[in-house]
Amino acid sequence: MRIEAGAAADAIDRFTRDETLEELVAAIERDITANKPAAALDRLHTYCMKKFGHLLDSYGVAWDRKEPLHSRVGKYVKALASHPLRDASRQIIKNAIAVFEKFNYVRNDDSLAHDNELPSCGG
Repeated sequence: MRIEAGAAADAIDRFTRDETLEELVAAIERDITANKPAAALDRLHTYCMKKFGHLLDSYGVAWDRKEPLHSRVGKYVKALASHPLRDASRQIIKNAIAVFEKFNYVRNDDSLAHDNELPSCGG
């Protein structure tokens, strides 16, 4: 597995002024540059948790720190339902819930988040 450093770094938004977020983004960038995808995936998951918490706050939606990522995404999708969206956009957003649910699995079973045997990665 190889994560392209430039593409990944462009996708990471510093969405708020926060020392923890700055360190998290720096760690993601270091891990991607060093070709350490297992470490980067764990940090990307944490980043997504923060990002969706931030988005839910911006919509005034209550959330809990113990909720899994796909639950936060689901709440965000429901918050977006009040906006006029095209059918294709609505379907893409709904599919995101399943994608983030799989991300939980990858993070929990294939990254440094827990004592996992890491998948072999080709260059």
